[in-house]
Amino acid sequence: MSDLTTPRLGLRWWQYIGPWPLRPLLVTVFAMSFFAFTAAASAIIETELVANVTFAANVLSIAGGGAVVWVMLEIARRLTRRRPLTLGTYLLVFLVTTTVAVIVRTYVGQISDLLLLSPGAFVSTVLRVAIPLVVVNSIVGVATARLAAQIEQTQEALALTRQQQDWMLAADEQARRQVADTLHDQVQAALIAACLQLQAIQPDDRAGIDRVIDRLEELRKIDVRRAARALSPTLSEVGLGSSLAELASRYEPGMVTLISVSPLADGGSGGVDERTRLGCYRIVEQALLNSAIHGQARTCEVYIDIEDRDDNRSVVLTIDDDGQGFTTGVPTPGSGSALISTWVRTLKGDWLWTQRPEGGVRVEAHLPVSQV
Repeated sequence: MSDLTTPRLGLRWWQYIGPWPLRPLLVTVFAMSFFAFTAAASAIIETELVANVTFAANVLSIAGGGAVVWVMLEIARRLTRRRPLTLGTYLLVFLVTTTVAVIVRTYVGQISDLLLLSPGAFVSTVLRVAIPLVVVNSIVGVATARLAAQIEQTQEALALTRQQQDWMLAADEQARRQVADTLHDQVQAALIAACLQLQAIQPDDRAGIDRVIDRLEELRKIDVRRAARALSPTLSEVGLGSSLAELASRYEPGMVTLISVSPLADGGSGGVDERTRLGCYRIVEQALLNSAIHGQARTCEVYIDIEDRDDNRSVVLTIDDDGQGFTTGVPTPGSGSALISTWVRTLKGDWLWTQRPEGGVRVEAHLPVSQV
């Protein structure tokens, strides 16, 4: 699982120029601002001829040039609905639009003698207007494309979040059901048997009473404790290795599990904190559940160790099974993988699951070590 980032468009450098959807109104506003700026600059620093142009003529020429830009780009935009623009056509639309707008502005503003004095001056004016208009429309196009990609990515992330919420609820309900089954099938049956034994025992049969007491004590130590640890394992008291061994015993004899936990990973001196060990427990819990139920594995191997790499220490979890593997050849997300992803992301680690060449599935996770 990766964090939400700004998506890349994957365009070559020249594709940033266009062709992008035309924005007549936006480009028109910029064109009129550009015309107003050039009119003010010309009146200040250029020739006496331009300085003598009336204010009304200047305003009219700016408005006329802007109107031409809007009309021609709007016509071009409507035509593109039938046939998309190529890059050459896209640039030609802006060149023709700018040429007509400059001609209208020069005549309406009474400066045709100046701008049409030579072909070079006219072409230079057209290019000085056309290039900024293309750049502005292209910037808006790139920004819009990136925003659309970001929205699509966000929608996908929201859909995945909703799906993960469903998976989390399903996993929570599954855990509760397991505890309920343990209490109902084992604890309740043992309590009923103890009650029947007590009813059948004579008051002076001390040995029979002691047998019932021993059975109730065994029930408290094993069955009730197992149900409690399924909800909240006491890793600080029992240790990660012992807790995982007890967890794996639930699947015997159908699936035999080998547990190997290094002393450092089990909370030894200089090892990992309890929260990270709890994350290891939950990851292995889901991996074993998937191996037993979905993979129908007969054997499973769990290795947890500390790895030093580039001055960084991490807990490495490897869970291998000999099950059926992925039915479609690729991993299928579900509640188990969602819980694993949630724990790994919370602990700022990473994980992956792959199909083993010899059959079965390998789950591998790397979690940063929090120094104790």
